[in-house]
Amino acid sequence: MKFKEAIKLFEKYENTIFNGNEKYDIFENPSQKEIIITANKDIYNEPKQIRFIAHTRNKALYIFPTTVLHYEVAKKIKFNIKRADDLYGIANFIKGKLFFYKSLEVNYYFIDKDKKSLNIFKNTDYTWIDKYITTTTTSIFKKLKAKAEKF
Repeated sequence: MKFKEAIKLFEKYENTIFNGNEKYDIFENPSQKEIIITANKDIYNEPKQIRFIAHTRNKALYIFPTTVLHYEVAKKIKFNIKRADDLYGIANFIKGKLFFYKSLEVNYYFIDKDKKSLNIFKNTDYTWIDKYITTTTTSIFKKLKAKAEKF
């Protein structure tokens, strides 16, 4: 891809995010078909990605396209995005399965040295998410948990 083409693609991506012009679905506790539909909307990343919000108390997982911000979805589903035991992140779609990729919120706990949130993250059981997204067994997630143990 040439540089000018990449810039145009980025501008389109940026406008979609910040203008909120995109119509999208939010799937709660998604089926495999809904996961595939959401992942196939990603034309910007390889591997394809989805965003997710995992509501720990209700054991509800919400997935949506990467062009939509977590904050926007949280408003739509009337969800308090500030709870430290919930998990917000991005997952990679590889060979028909989702794998935990990152959680900026958890990374901010480390940056801010937010010991209370890190303690909650460290002690919360996220294994229920593995039904939808392979999370707790990924090396990235294990590293986050181990890092939280050191705080």
